[in-house]
Formats: sequence, structure tokens, C-alpha cells
Amino acid sequence: MSSPAPRENGSEPEEAYAWLKALFDESPLAIGFSRGGVVADANPAYARLFGYGQVAELRGRSLLEQIAPSHRSRIIELLAQRARGDRLPHRYQTRGLRRDGTEFPFEVTTTQVIVADGPLLIAFISDVSEREDALQALKASEERFRTLSAAALTEPCEVTALRTDGSTFLAEIRGTTLSHQGRPTRVATLRDITERKRMEAEQRALGERIQQAQKLESLGVLAGGVAHDFNNILTIIMNGVELAKNDAGLGPRAVAQLDAVSLAAGRAAELCRQMLAYAGKARLSREPVELRALVEGTWSMMEAAVSKKATLERDLAPELATLVGDSTQIRQIVMNLVLNASEAIGGPRGTVRVSTGAGTYDASAFARSVAGGALKAGRYVWLEVRDDGVGMDASTLGQMFDPFFTTKFVGRGLGMASVLGMVRGHGGAIDVESSPGRGTRVRVFFPACPGQAAPSAPALTPQVRGQGVVLVVDDEKNVLLSIDLLLRGFGFEVIVARDGLEAVDAFRARSAEIDVVLLDLTMPRMNGLETLEQLRRIAPAVRVILTSGYGEGPFGGEPRRCEGPDAVLPKPYAAEHLLATIQRLMSK
Repeated sequence: MSSPAPRENGSEPEEAYAWLKALFDESPLAIGFSRGGVVADANPAYARLFGYGQVAELRGRSLLEQIAPSHRSRIIELLAQRARGDRLPHRYQTRGLRRDGTEFPFEVTTTQVIVADGPLLIAFISDVSEREDALQALKASEERFRTLSAAALTEPCEVTALRTDGSTFLAEIRGTTLSHQGRPTRVATLRDITERKRMEAEQRALGERIQQAQKLESLGVLAGGVAHDFNNILTIIMNGVELAKNDAGLGPRAVAQLDAVSLAAGRAAELCRQMLAYAGKARLSREPVELRALVEGTWSMMEAAVSKKATLERDLAPELATLVGDSTQIRQIVMNLVLNASEAIGGPRGTVRVSTGAGTYDASAFARSVAGGALKAGRYVWLEVRDDGVGMDASTLGQMFDPFFTTKFVGRGLGMASVLGMVRGHGGAIDVESSPGRGTRVRVFFPACPGQAAPSAPALTPQVRGQGVVLVVDDEKNVLLSIDLLLRGFGFEVIVARDGLEAVDAFRARSAEIDVVLLDLTMPRMNGLETLEQLRRIAPAVRVILTSGYGEGPFGGEPRRCEGPDAVLPKPYAAEHLLATIQRLMSK
């Protein structure tokens, strides 16, 4: 930048010049002066922008030397227009040419000033390469987006992807081929679906548990219905056998045949009890049960019953809360689980481990348990049987509690089904873990007892003969007839009613004479509990025996608006049990 002419009072202009020169030389913005299309002067930033080491190398050079060849014609036209005095834009963008031949975009702002030796053009130049690159990238991105939006992606496939840190994740990939800038380009999109797959697995597992629970519930209803109807038939058979055996004219051979019929009926009744156990409707004798003592008392029986390939081990908690239940059924649960575990031993030797314990659990602990979806939070005692046998795959695991499903060469397939029903009847749950080659773990939960339950009263030994009036109520005609004949044969006067309404009418007419009412639970028009309520309104002290082909299970959960029955007698019942129960009530 040239020095100004000296003035008389030179200190102030010289100071201003020094400021201007410093601003000119240190400015990061490229500044150039030209006259007649030739560079007159420039600052260091201008020299650096166009690739020159010194400003002196630029002075006297044509402006066109700093313009890319493709843009020189436009600059020549602008300079000609300015020479003619035309009004020109003071800001525009063009392309520059560096000393090494590379091109770059720049934006220039120009102004013309008049100095002592004529007009002078001043140019302020900014490199806009970064801005242009960003604009080009944006345009390319927009083009890719438009192309991708219009492209039809292929069906997705799921893969396991690998991150840079070595961890893996589930990913969904979609791909397609499209044309980009005139060339075929393969485009793929990848999305992390780990969380989605986890949620899908949880939903699928929940659906399977609900489906399994519904299936077991449906099978339970079916089993209970079949057992109920079959128990009514067995009641008729067993009462008929008892009546026939009382015939004094029968010979030994006929009595033996009747005993065989009675034995077969007893076996059929046991099968019905297993079906009712599966349905959760088996009769329970409610009494305090100490699980450790029960297992220890059954240990020698288990050792004798298990396969010779199995070694029994036990790990019994020293102090456990008491549970209320049927000790016979719980013993059967233990035996069935241990026998199943011993039969699962595949190799020459294996181990079956029986454990007990207790804990406080919330409802979520039973979410995946069989028959445990409705359990509430609280304290539970548990029995666990673990084996190191062959284990089960998912298909077998899903069917292990189905009635008549078995993996054994022989067997009825009611063992685990009845275990499930008995656990249900105790308000418990079953949790199973198993996989092929890794054995099986079965844990059964029972609600811990908050208090002690009263033991059931012992049965009385029946007498051969009876007397009194018995009202028998049953909607099954043949059951009604067989009980009528049986009781009359033992000396009782019998009044029969085919449903609850008839029973109420008959009782109202002869309530003072009737000693005991034998009342069926399941009847049309008015069921047993409704009939019981009406009878108690007429005579609150009436003695009632409630019977059902469903066993005792359905009574416990029924809402009662009056006192319950004096006794419960599940069908089929032996004649001596019926007589003993009637005589026990009449002796009160």
C-alpha cells in the first residue's frame, strides 16, 4: 500500500496511514486494487488465496490470470461494461485460478473510487469452497433421498451384526439396486431390531403360557365332567353290588363274582379320582402338613421304588412353615415327581435330588409357572425334584401335563396330569426347567399356613342296621333308585326327590320326621347349595350330607349364605361309608 504525500502537519495523517496499513496487511479478507484490468496492489491474504508467495509477484499482472478460463469471458464483459460507465452488480461469484492451476470458487464485492491519478477498482474476495462443498453435499443427499424414496426395497432379512467393539446385535437389512448419477448403485438400509425381537419373544412366550393355561383348563373341565358322570354310574353299580350281596340265596361263586365287580368298580373309581385330581376337584382332607417330615417319612418308599440307575439325594431345609393340605396327595406328588425323575436317567448312573425350602414371593415369580398365574404375593414352601437325565425339548415340555401324554413304553399318562390337579387343589403352582441333555428341575409351591387347621374327625364303624327317615335328592333316576333300595334294605324309611324344588316341598311337608337329607350338588332348576339354604330356612338344625360326582372340590370355593353341610360324601361311595356317615349325624 503506497505512502501518502507528506503534509505540513504530518503527525496525524501518518498515524491514520499506519492504522490503515496495518488493517490492510493483517486482514484475513483478500483485498486487491486494479486499474485497467491490471493488479495495482493487494494484501498478503490476496497473495495467499491465489497461491503467490509475495504481493510483489502479483503487481502488474492481468486480473484474468486469477480467473478460471471457463469464467474469463464473463469477467471481460463486466470490465467492458464498467469502462462504458454501465451500472454493474457490486457482488457476484466466479471461479478463481491459483498459481498451481487449481480452481476454486470465490465471492467478490467490488467498488470504484476516484483518486488523484484516476479511477481505482477495489475488490474484496472470499473463498467459498467450503460453502460450495456443503451445498453440493446437500444436493447429493437430497438426490439420494429422492432416489431411495422412489425405490422399492427388497424383502428384509434378519442377521446378527458385529459392532467395532466386538459385541453383536440383531439387525434387519433391506437392499435394492438403483441408478445414481447414471450408474447402478446397490443401496442397503440396516436397522437395530434387538429390542423389537426381545418384545416379540416376550409376547410370544406370554401367548404360549395363556394358550397352555386355557388348554389345561379346558382339559380339566372335560376330565371333571367325565369323572362326574362316571362316578354317578359307579354309584349305581356299587350300590347294586351291595344289594345283591345281601341276598341270602346267593352261592359262593356268585358272591365271588360280585366281589370281582366291586373290585373293578373300585379301580374305576380310583381312575375317576385321578381325573378329578387333574381337574383340581379331588377331595382334600385339610390338615397341617410339615413338608420335611413328610419327605423323610416317604424316603424309604422312594428308595425302594426308584430305578436302580438313580441315586437319591436330599437337601431338606431344617425349619419350614407348615402348609395345610392333604398329606396323602402331597405324598403322591412327591412319589410321582421322584419316579418320573428316576425314569428320565438316560445313562448307566444318575442322580435325583429332592430339596425343600421356603420364601416370600411376589406374583411375578409365578408368571411362567404352570397353574400359577393367579397366585398372590406371599410366603410359600416349596418342594423341588432335580435330575441329571436326558431332559426334555420344548415340544415335550409343553405336553408333560396333558392327560394321557406319556414318553414311556407303557403307562396311562395320568401321573403328571394328576400332580398338576393336586397342586391346583392346594392353591399352588409348578415351575419346570428342562432342556435336552441337561436334565429337569420341577419345583412345586404351596401356600404357607398362617395357622393350624383342625384335623378331620375320625369315621365311625357302621352298624349293620339303621332306622329313621332319610330324604334322598338326586336328579339321576338310576342313582336315586339304587340309593333308595340300599337304604331301605338297611332298615331306613326313604323319601325321594328328583331335584331341589321337589326336595324343598317334601321337606316342608315332613320336616319334623326327616332325620337326614342326602343331597346331590349338581341338579337342574335348583342346585344343592341353593336347596341347602332353603332347607335351613325351614329347619336350621336339619342334618345334611352333600354328595357329588365332582368330589369335594367345588364346595370349598362356593359363597355360602347359610351354614355348610354337616358332611361331604364324594361319589362313588361304598355302602358302609354312607351308613357310617348317616349314623354319625343321627347320633349327634
